Amino acid sequence: MCLSGQVKKALDFHDDLIAKGFQLDKVSYGILIDGLCKAGETRAALQLLRRIEALMVEPDVVMYSTVIHSLCKDKLVSEAFHLYSEMIARIFILMLSLAIIYYMAFVLCVNSKKLFVC
Repeated sequence: MCLSGQVKKALDFHDDLIAKGFQLDKVSYGILIDGLCKAGETRAALQLLRRIEALMVEPDVVMYSTVIHSLCKDKLVSEAFHLYSEMIARIFILMLSLAIIYYMAFVLCVNSKKLFVC
Protein backbone atom coordinates (compact mmCIF):
# COMPACT_ATOMS: atom_id res chain seq x y z
CA MET A 1 0.00 0.00 0.00
CA CYS A 2 2.81 2.43 0.92
CA LEU A 3 4.66 1.66 -2.27
CA SER A 4 1.59 2.55 -4.32
CA GLY A 5 1.08 5.85 -2.50
CA GLN A 6 -1.69 4.73 -0.15
CA VAL A 7 0.10 5.69 3.07
CA LYS A 8 -3.06 6.61 5.00
CA LYS A 9 -4.61 3.25 4.14
CA ALA A 10 -1.41 1.47 5.18
CA LEU A 11 -1.34 3.28 8.54
CA ASP A 12 -4.97 2.39 9.18
CA PHE A 13 -4.18 -1.22 8.33
CA HIS A 14 -1.20 -1.07 10.72
CA ASP A 15 -3.36 0.31 13.53
CA ASP A 16 -5.96 -2.43 12.96
CA LEU A 17 -3.30 -5.16 13.13
CA ILE A 18 -1.78 -3.75 16.32
CA ALA A 19 -5.24 -3.43 17.90
CA LYS A 20 -5.84 -7.13 17.12
CA GLY A 21 -2.60 -8.09 18.86
CA PHE A 22 -0.40 -8.70 15.84
CA GLN A 23 3.27 -7.69 15.82
CA LEU A 24 4.86 -6.21 12.71
CA ASP A 25 8.52 -6.74 11.84
CA LYS A 26 11.34 -4.39 10.85
CA VAL A 27 10.61 -4.73 7.16
CA SER A 28 6.99 -3.66 7.60
CA TYR A 29 7.95 -0.67 9.72
CA GLY A 30 10.71 0.26 7.30
CA ILE A 31 8.19 0.32 4.43
CA LEU A 32 5.78 2.44 6.47
CA ILE A 33 8.51 4.91 7.42
CA ASP A 34 9.72 5.11 3.82
CA GLY A 35 6.18 5.65 2.56
CA LEU A 36 5.53 8.40 5.08
CA CYS A 37 8.75 10.19 4.13
CA LYS A 38 8.02 9.93 0.41
CA ALA A 39 4.53 11.33 1.04
CA GLY A 40 6.07 14.33 2.80
CA GLU A 41 4.91 13.16 6.23
CA THR A 42 8.32 13.42 7.91
CA ARG A 43 6.92 14.23 11.35
CA ALA A 44 4.66 11.18 11.22
CA ALA A 45 7.63 9.03 10.15
CA LEU A 46 9.65 10.34 13.09
CA GLN A 47 6.77 9.62 15.46
CA LEU A 48 6.47 6.09 14.09
CA LEU A 49 10.21 5.59 14.52
CA ARG A 50 9.80 6.54 18.18
CA ARG A 51 6.69 4.37 18.63
CA ILE A 52 8.17 1.15 17.28
CA GLU A 53 10.71 1.02 20.09
CA ALA A 54 7.81 0.66 22.54
CA LEU A 55 6.55 -2.21 20.38
CA MET A 56 9.84 -4.06 20.90
CA VAL A 57 11.10 -3.47 17.36
CA GLU A 58 14.64 -2.13 17.18
CA PRO A 59 14.93 0.60 14.54
CA ASP A 60 17.77 -0.06 12.11
CA VAL A 61 20.18 2.20 10.24
CA VAL A 62 17.98 2.20 7.13
CA MET A 63 14.97 3.50 9.09
CA TYR A 64 17.06 6.20 10.75
CA SER A 65 18.69 7.18 7.44
CA THR A 66 15.33 7.43 5.69
CA VAL A 67 13.98 9.84 8.31
CA ILE A 68 17.25 11.79 8.49
CA HIS A 69 17.22 12.25 4.71
CA SER A 70 13.60 13.39 4.80
CA LEU A 71 14.34 15.86 7.62
CA CYS A 72 17.19 17.31 5.56
CA LYS A 73 14.91 17.64 2.51
CA ASP A 74 12.46 19.52 4.74
CA LYS A 75 15.35 21.81 5.82
CA LEU A 76 15.14 20.53 9.41
CA VAL A 77 18.89 20.06 9.62
CA SER A 78 19.12 20.51 13.38
CA GLU A 79 16.58 17.73 13.97
CA ALA A 80 18.32 15.57 11.38
CA PHE A 81 21.65 16.01 13.18
CA HIS A 82 20.03 15.20 16.53
CA LEU A 83 18.53 12.00 15.11
CA TYR A 84 21.87 11.11 13.48
CA SER A 85 23.63 11.56 16.85
CA GLU A 86 21.03 9.35 18.51
CA MET A 87 21.55 6.66 15.87
CA ILE A 88 25.35 6.74 16.32
CA ALA A 89 24.97 6.49 20.12
CA ARG A 90 22.66 3.47 19.78
CA ILE A 91 25.05 1.75 17.39
CA PHE A 92 27.97 2.44 19.74
CA ILE A 93 26.13 0.95 22.72
CA LEU A 94 25.18 -2.12 20.68
CA MET A 95 28.76 -2.61 19.45
CA LEU A 96 30.14 -2.14 22.97
CA SER A 97 27.70 -4.71 24.34
CA LEU A 98 28.69 -7.22 21.67
CA ALA A 99 32.38 -6.61 22.33
CA ILE A 100 31.88 -7.29 26.04
CA ILE A 101 29.96 -10.50 25.33
CA TYR A 102 32.65 -11.77 22.92
CA TYR A 103 35.40 -10.86 25.37
CA MET A 104 33.66 -12.70 28.20
CA ALA A 105 33.17 -15.77 26.00
CA PHE A 106 36.84 -15.68 25.03
CA VAL A 107 37.95 -15.39 28.68
CA LEU A 108 35.71 -18.31 29.64
CA CYS A 109 37.20 -20.43 26.86
CA VAL A 110 40.77 -19.56 27.82
CA ASN A 111 40.15 -20.10 31.53
CA SER A 112 38.52 -23.45 30.98
CA LYS A 113 41.37 -24.46 28.63
CA LYS A 114 38.85 -25.64 26.05
CA LEU A 115 40.14 -23.52 23.20
CA PHE A 116 39.41 -26.28 20.68
CA VAL A 117 35.69 -26.05 21.54
CA CYS A 118 35.52 -22.26 21.11
